[in-house]
Amino acid sequence: MIRERSRPNATFLGLQTRLADNVKRIRKQKKWTQEEAAWQCGIATRLLQRIEAEDVNLTFVTFA
Repeated sequence: MIRERSRPNATFLGLQTRLADNVKRIRKQKKWTQEEAAWQCGIATRLLQRIEAEDVNLTFVTFA
């Protein structure tokens, strides 16, 4: 059976925007590049870029 992809609801999109804005704000406060911030967080630079661009569906596992 093929599962349909559900579209994110407004609450999810709002949280995703807040997360992206906060990540960017903190990174800029620390005067870190995306590469340095990703290294400090232990994630790939591309993942950090996707977080800031609101182009990724994160789980709590990502933050653990």
